[in-house]
Amino acid sequence: MQNIFAGIKLYPPLGFEPWPENDKEQEKVKVLYQTCVNRNIPVITHCSTGGFLVNNTYREYSDPSGQWAEVLEHYPQLKINFAHFGAGSNKWQDAIAKLIRNGAQNIYTDFSCNTIKDKYYKKLAKRLSDEGGNRLEKRILFGTDFMIHLLWLESYNEYLHDFIRTEHLKEETKVRFASENIEEFLFG
Repeated sequence: MQNIFAGIKLYPPLGFEPWPENDKEQEKVKVLYQTCVNRNIPVITHCSTGGFLVNNTYREYSDPSGQWAEVLEHYPQLKINFAHFGAGSNKWQDAIAKLIRNGAQNIYTDFSCNTIKDKYYKKLAKRLSDEGGNRLEKRILFGTDFMIHLLWLESYNEYLHDFIRTEHLKEETKVRFASENIEEFLFG
């Protein structure tokens, strides 16, 4: 059977180091990344200052301009989603947007767990407008993280309705985020 994985989720705050200095550990991640490239398996990595953090030293492992930049230098064909669009760090958000703006072909991000309030969509729409949006808009995924949302919302349905009802995003942008971009990320 080929391509039986829809993706691999990596969680740096629990201690996953994207590009370890230790040669033995680095060989392991090289096998992982090369397998993902060879089989077109997307990688999703936690990219937020929040989440389940075992140790503060692990936070740096989520930084898209840190070890992840090294990974992408060695594996430019790696398809990766920086989940949560660097929530909690403008520097991380800017780094992701810069990667995309500068032509990285397989870099995506999602806004899961950010959109508890409509003001996030307003901020996102402004970023799209400020950056000329088109390239970035083609790399943003509607993410869910639905179990975590239940900490702040009554239901997943409420989260979906907030996305559908926001007036800060055009309808075609919503379709792109929730359908077209996801299809490209998973199968493109």
